[in-house]
Amino acid sequence: LKYGMHLDRDYFLDIVYKIQSIVPIVCSLTVYPANAYLLLIDGPSMMGEIRAAYLINLVTHVFFDWVFSFFIRFYAFPPYGLFYCEGILCGEGAKKQLIMGLLATAIMAVIPTFYVLMVRMHQMVVVVDIESRWKLSLKTQIVIYASLFIVAIANVIGFVLFTSDVENFEELVMGPDLAWMKARGGSLVLFGEPGKRSLFVNG
Repeated sequence: LKYGMHLDRDYFLDIVYKIQSIVPIVCSLTVYPANAYLLLIDGPSMMGEIRAAYLINLVTHVFFDWVFSFFIRFYAFPPYGLFYCEGILCGEGAKKQLIMGLLATAIMAVIPTFYVLMVRMHQMVVVVDIESRWKLSLKTQIVIYASLFIVAIANVIGFVLFTSDVENFEELVMGPDLAWMKARGGSLVLFGEPGKRSLFVNG
């Protein structure tokens, strides 16, 4: 196949999906419980707000792992503006806007919670230096947090609104490069073909 997609078909796709199915289970049974134990049981000296930020960020990481591993197992196929997915939602034929919205939510949930944690920890260090230009008032921090959440929500909305296949979708998926994906039974979101402008990116 063109662009070496026969390698994805015969080898890489199944290998990636197997890894995606194993890693979140291992992390959910080892890494995440260990983190929660350290935060809740073994970290009494940690400031309450920092502990809370860590826990919220931990929850978003668990959510991210399970969305990308079981509900929507995602695989991109450059140079096509294409993503293919299998999993609970993709196999049930869920609307593509729902799939993209959940993907975007899983990604965006991690970002603002991580930055809230980083800013709070940074301010704990900066507050020692009373004259530091990087010491931010609580109001300024709230504005930063609110802006991050607004941008994250706008991204999710954008992913949902601009998710649409190219006009010649049916023609493209019947070709040899993509027909095997349709035969696997998953969902395809095709934003563009190689060398042509993508409506999704422009939107």
